Amino acid sequence: MSQACPLNFVRIDNTRSRLVSVLMIAVIGLFLLTKTPLWLLFASADLLMRLYGRSAFSPLFRLAGWLQERAGLPERQVDGAAKNVAGHFGLLFLALLILGWYLHSSVFVFAVSAVYIICLAMDAVLDFCVGCRIYHLYRTILSRG
Repeated sequence: MSQACPLNFVRIDNTRSRLVSVLMIAVIGLFLLTKTPLWLLFASADLLMRLYGRSAFSPLFRLAGWLQERAGLPERQVDGAAKNVAGHFGLLFLALLILGWYLHSSVFVFAVSAVYIICLAMDAVLDFCVGCRIYHLYRTILSRG
């Protein structure tokens, strides 16, 4: 099956998306170092802006664009629907982290943080988007059903 969504023809810049993943790792790292949930709220607000069409207001998106321009990194367009699904998985991770913090469950917070950071790092370093793969698997199963 082709890795494109027949309902969403939006394309996004994968280079910038990968830079945002690196920046999100830094934000989660700041949360883990400072134990301040404001970092999670910042990450959630930023992700919501990017998911719902307000990327121009997203500090991480803007910073990633600046870094991309300064480093002279090329733009590479990919399917936006798959990245959108991956972003929603990111919101789930952030919601679980906020819940874990409010429940004072440091083991849970550490475990969820570790999984989320691994997923972000796989996207940033290896260009392997776990959420995108889940989306394409879902589309494959749906088309056979």
